[in-house]
Amino acid sequence: RKILLRHLENCGGNPKVAFSPDGIAMMNDNIKRLNNGKDHKPILSVRKYDAIGNKFRIGEYGSKSKGYVVADKGTNIFFAIYNSNKGVRTYESIPYNVEVERQKQGLPIAPEENSKGDKLLFVLSPGDLVYMPNENEHVDKNLDKGRIWKFVSTSLGRAQFVPERLAVPIADNMEYAKNKTEFDDYHRSIKAFCRKIIVDRLGRITKIE
Repeated sequence: RKILLRHLENCGGNPKVAFSPDGIAMMNDNIKRLNNGKDHKPILSVRKYDAIGNKFRIGEYGSKSKGYVVADKGTNIFFAIYNSNKGVRTYESIPYNVEVERQKQGLPIAPEENSKGDKLLFVLSPGDLVYMPNENEHVDKNLDKGRIWKFVSTSLGRAQFVPERLAVPIADNMEYAKNKTEFDDYHRSIKAFCRKIIVDRLGRITKIE
């Protein structure tokens, strides 16, 4: 550690320079001087300390009890939509670690009721399809394909979608900010009115929630 820190200091405190291939070669060429004149074997690998921090265990038994994973900061995989007794929707973004912990306990991804007593309508995860019905529209399996949206991400109770027909944007941020949107083409909130589309492995609609 003493050698590494001295070498890092000699490189202006820049780890990208100090521990690049050229930097490591330079360190080993001068390793005796960095070690106060004492001989030392070339340093080609080191053991790193990795704090657990926000990591969480992937299992309880065997090798899984020693394995830890961590999601990117702010990663939310699931988006739960609830409905109150008055027909008002409420929303919750479910962090990845919470979802994993619930599944380990054999629980559903989202509780059937939230803290306010609102009932769960459905849960969305990236890639799920939703339909934006018109007012008073009777929704069946004969859907207007122009009103099908794909859920892509969620954060802090917000939900982002892209048109189902969109593969790759032609120009970044041109049609939608960050290439995704919370509103349909008529500026209606998608999360407030959408219906989840359930499809089978062949892409056939089996249910509309």
